[in-house]
Amino acid sequence: MTDQRDAASRQTETDFYYPLIIEQWNRRGVTNVEMARRLGKSVSLIGKVKSGRASFTAAMQIRVMEILEIDRQRAFLAAVWMKTPLAYFDDSFDKIYLVACRFVEASCPQLLSLAEQVKGDGLAPEAIERVLQSILMNMLNSVPPPRTGAN
Repeated sequence: MTDQRDAASRQTETDFYYPLIIEQWNRRGVTNVEMARRLGKSVSLIGKVKSGRASFTAAMQIRVMEILEIDRQRAFLAAVWMKTPLAYFDDSFDKIYLVACRFVEASCPQLLSLAEQVKGDGLAPEAIERVLQSILMNMLNSVPPPRTGAN
C-alpha cells in the first residue's frame, strides 16, 4: 500500500513540472528527434510524452530538465511550492527565488542542528520551538525593510 502511495505521490510531483518542461522545450526549439536521440528513447515515445499521452518517468524528467537547462531548484519552487509552473519564466519570480534562496542559506545550519539532535536522545518540543523561532528570526532579518514614501 505504501509503495502505491509513494508512486502516486511521485507521479503527482512529476505532473507539476509538465507545463514548465513543455514550455521550455518549445522555447528551445528542440525537436522530438533530437530529444529522443539525447535520451536514447524512441521518437514515438518522446512524441507521446510531449503530447501527454505517456507519462514522464522521474529519471526521464530529470534528464529532460538537464537537456533543456532548467534550474531544478527554481523549477521546484515554481511548480511544487507555488503550484504555478509557468512562474519559472516570469521576471518578477526572480525576487521570490532570491528570497527563498536566502532563507534556505540562513536556515540550513539550524535545520542541520535539528537533524543532529533528533539522531541523539530525541528532541523535546521546546527544542523544536527554539530552532524554528531562530529560523524565523533569520528569515525576517534577511528581508530588507520596506521603503517609505519620503526620501
